[in-house]
Amino acid sequence: MTNKKILLFQIPPSKKKKIEELCRSLRPEIDITLVSVRREQYAENLGYLAGIEGIPSTRKQEPDIPFPGEMIVFSGITSEELDVFLDAWKEKKLEKVALKAVLTPGNILWTPQKLLEELKKEHAALTGV
Repeated sequence: MTNKKILLFQIPPSKKKKIEELCRSLRPEIDITLVSVRREQYAENLGYLAGIEGIPSTRKQEPDIPFPGEMIVFSGITSEELDVFLDAWKEKKLEKVALKAVLTPGNILWTPQKLLEELKKEHAALTGV
């Protein structure tokens, strides 16, 4: 079983199918598992959702804040593998997913909502919007 995963948040089935096809095209060099995160899992920490060994469930009770759109989180994927994946994404002309992040020691215990808030702050700092 691979430890390379992509967590999918609010990705519609048609787009998920295209991402699955992309992942299959990269095998056996890069074996990535897709994990569709359900809305009821949004209060869980990212490390647990990615199945990281030793990361326990820390499900938190958070207000039911609507998630504003699609987001993907890469886990266990090297920077070189990420470059290959993103190049293949562009080559296949897949529709963009605006919110993308890599699981790090700094965000592994965050909830998806916390990551979303941080991505919005980063976007505002970079774009001035």
